[in-house]
Amino acid sequence: MANRAQAILDSVKNRVAPDIYESIEAVCGIPDDHATPAVQARHVAALMQKLSRHCTPDEISEIMRPCGHRCISDHTIETAKKLYADSADLPDFLRRLNERRIGGGQLHIEGDHIVGVYDRCYCGLAKSTKDLSPDYCECSAGWFEKLFSSVLGKDVAVTQRGTILSGALECTFEIRWEKCS
Repeated sequence: MANRAQAILDSVKNRVAPDIYESIEAVCGIPDDHATPAVQARHVAALMQKLSRHCTPDEISEIMRPCGHRCISDHTIETAKKLYADSADLPDFLRRLNERRIGGGQLHIEGDHIVGVYDRCYCGLAKSTKDLSPDYCECSAGWFEKLFSSVLGKDVAVTQRGTILSGALECTFEIRWEKCS
């Protein structure tokens, strides 16, 4: 597992006032790269608690989404691009992604947008600790954002409807852009 605490702190440093960053870094610290997943998870949980005290929800989104951009592999994006190029239309593309379980395997069109559903939490870090803030799920929103903006070649807006960390039975995300059909 990459050092998520360091990735989040890097994102914090680029997006908040220096005094807030220094306060968060001083309290949370950074586990070394050889720390166990459980140790890294505890650091991230503490970091997320600090963020919720010092940042607005929009700031937390701006911090966490780039982490999701870094989390998705180039291989996944290239596979999705090939599937898209070979697809007859958007429903066919989503079917192909679902067959390969890219994006949770439950992508579908709902009205004028795509909905992505995870029936379980796929994040190893989130499964390694208790009481992780639901704000951490902005990372997954960033993952979907990177996937669909890379494949479609346009900006997308991703909104959380609910997540397992927030108490929902599944994680649900809306993916929107100018035209979805």
